[in-house]
Amino acid sequence: MAISTEIVGKTFGPFVRDYTFKDLEICALGCGAGWDGRVDLDYVNEGDAKNPELKVLPIFAVPLTVNEEMTTTLDYGFDYSGSLHYGIDVHFHAPFKMADHIETYVTQEAIWDRGEGRGSLSKQVGKSYSSDGTHLCTVDTYDCCIYDGGWGGEQPPKDVVEYPDREPDLAYEEVCGYQWPLIYRLAVKKDNGVNLYVRRVQRAAEAPEQEKRS
Repeated sequence: MAISTEIVGKTFGPFVRDYTFKDLEICALGCGAGWDGRVDLDYVNEGDAKNPELKVLPIFAVPLTVNEEMTTTLDYGFDYSGSLHYGIDVHFHAPFKMADHIETYVTQEAIWDRGEGRGSLSKQVGKSYSSDGTHLCTVDTYDCCIYDGGWGGEQPPKDVVEYPDREPDLAYEEVCGYQWPLIYRLAVKKDNGVNLYVRRVQRAAEAPEQEKRS
């Protein structure tokens, strides 16, 4: 399918998300909070479940805009198999509640052509609102579609980062638990991970058969 710029400037939604403080905790656990029982406990220990008080990780704002429903709705003809998340900018306007009904409206702001063999670059802007109408955050998200370059579109703006030719000021080695991505997805997916679990059971069941065939 050819790239179409007809949706540029159009707004879609609302994309709806209901959550409680438990979803905030699962999101934090999926990002490594409390992994050793000592660090970042403010993100995972609500104190009183009837009146929870948690810090909210900023990353919780991102899947309100960046999710499968949004990606498939804002379809401008790109090859989904070559879509890579390029980057995000998040702007916060008000704090998140411990439980809320959030509606997000996403505008396709631009589609740029990076050239033949280099793909296209898409920018979408999501604005999320609390159940009382408060504007909570704005998420600018960029996707590079690596199979969709060279269609004659406008070139993207230059974004050059100059790295100094010297040793870094600080080097820090981070360790990520293998289970963290799955825990994170349990928090951000609407199906609460049921489909993730079913797919993993199916893969486990298919593995012996694949080994026999090989």
